[in-house]
Amino acid sequence: MTPNYHPTLVWQPFLRILHWIIAITTTILLPIGILLAVSSDLKIPEKIRHEIMEIHAVAGFAFAAALILRIIYMFASKGT
Repeated sequence: MTPNYHPTLVWQPFLRILHWIIAITTTILLPIGILLAVSSDLKIPEKIRHEIMEIHAVAGFAFAAALILRIIYMFASKGT
């Protein structure tokens, strides 16, 4: 006899999406930031360094937008 299993979703889909955007952008931002910090020691060409900085900037804007939306949602919603 198998028990009746019904998954219970605790978090709203919007919060899950924001969570994963923040998690993924953090995972991108940290190593790229470290790479940029030591780029002169690694002798990375300026053109490639510029491209890496653009990726870092886009990820930073996505992180900031998701975080701001999460904070707004925290104050605007009734729960979670």
